[in-house]
Amino acid sequence: MNHDNFPARLLAAIRFLTILPIPGKLGHSKEALAGSLIFFPLVGLGLGMVAGGTAFFLWSFLPPLLAAVLLTMLLAGFSGGLHLDGLADTGDGFCSSRPREQILAIMRDSRIGAMGVFWLVMILVVKIGGLAEMQRSEAMVTALLMPLTGRCAIIMMMALLP
Repeated sequence: MNHDNFPARLLAAIRFLTILPIPGKLGHSKEALAGSLIFFPLVGLGLGMVAGGTAFFLWSFLPPLLAAVLLTMLLAGFSGGLHLDGLADTGDGFCSSRPREQILAIMRDSRIGAMGVFWLVMILVVKIGGLAEMQRSEAMVTALLMPLTGRCAIIMMMALLP
C-alpha cells in the first residue's frame, strides 16, 4: 500500500461519499478515488458518530416521530440523497414491465415517475416509522451503524458484483 497518497485517498472517499465541501484539489484524481475504498468504512463511521450524537440530542428534546423525521433528513443529506435518487430510478425502471433495454433507458432518465415516487415515499415511511419506535439509546446505535454499514455495503457489492 502506498502511504504517500493517504490524504488524497481519504479526501477522495469523503468527496465521493458525502456532500461535504472539501476545499482544494487534493483527492480529485481517478487514482485517489480508486484507492479510496479502504476509507469508506472510516467515512461511514465519522458520519455515524455525527448521526448518533444528533440522535441523542433529538431524542432528548423532541417527540420520537419528529426526531425520526429530522434524523432521516440528516442521514439522507449526508450524501445529497444520492441513494434515494438511485432507488427512484430503480423503481421506475423495474416496475415499468418493459424489455431490459427500455428498463435501463428509464433508469438513466433524470426525470422521476410515479413508481419512483412510490418507492421513495415507502422507504422513507419505513425508515421514519422504524426510528420513531426506538428509545434514545436504540436510535443512537442505529444512527451510528446506518452510515457505517451503508458505506461498507458499497465495498461488498463492488467485490461481489461484476
